[in-house]
Amino acid sequence: MPRLTLTKPAVLDLETAVADLAEFSVAAARRMREDVSRRFRDLRTFPETGRRRPEYDEFVAGVRSTAVRPLVILYCLPAPDHVLVLRIIDGRRDLDSLLLPNRVEKDKP
Repeated sequence: MPRLTLTKPAVLDLETAVADLAEFSVAAARRMREDVSRRFRDLRTFPETGRRRPEYDEFVAGVRSTAVRPLVILYCLPAPDHVLVLRIIDGRRDLDSLLLPNRVEKDKP
């Protein structure tokens, strides 16, 4: 079974999302963390199930995503036995501006 690791930004993303939700409901924040943990276990078992995201290959080649609503987990497979979680971002945010800020700036009129 592949190992799963999180980048420092992914850890911070998850901690922030859980803390923000906990301000409104500790129980909901706990459920979110549990749901994300289950998804991590799923990724270790079936790492290629996430959707390929070629539009973010500039960010990291081979990016895939899966969702634990409202969160989008972005990850890649740097080796056959390794799942690397890159970011965990609220899917309601503009992923392009977060992941590809230089491209977004060029596209502005």
